[in-house]
Amino acid sequence: RDPRRIAMPPSSQQQDRHETPLQAILLTDPAPYSDAECEGTENAFSAVRSGLVPATLDAPPALMPVNNVLAIDYVLEWLAGAGVKEVFVCSRDHGSQIASHLSSSPWSASMSLRPIFDRTLRSPGDVLRDLDRRAVVRSDPFLLLSADVIASADLSATLASHAHRKKN
Repeated sequence: RDPRRIAMPPSSQQQDRHETPLQAILLTDPAPYSDAECEGTENAFSAVRSGLVPATLDAPPALMPVNNVLAIDYVLEWLAGAGVKEVFVCSRDHGSQIASHLSSSPWSASMSLRPIFDRTLRSPGDVLRDLDRRAVVRSDPFLLLSADVIASADLSATLASHAHRKKN
């Protein structure tokens, strides 16, 4: 018998056979989340954001329809196709609308959708620090993206490249 297998506890054996499921973090609020933007100071991001006003006054860009499908649903479909099993949907504004949509999302059958609503999260860094404090992000790598980005790229090569670099 292999002495390494005997010395290894069963939970470690299982962990070696089954990697931690891929996780993603979706940011539903437009960046940056600075106080200056809230006061109306113009910058490149606020110019882009103002292109969606008045539509985004009552709902975040993630809940805007694109060809009769909400932007966030395109992102969730892409993440499901990439093998993501758990998604933290982080919101500073419009949290109840996001949570309501997620509770009836057809994607909740294939992956865990966990809404996080916190008015104190002012930046993507705040979101990452908050999730680190909660110790909920366990996958390495994990994906971090805006919930209103529509993409169709195949992530498998990127994830494989990351895994290869990490081993070396």
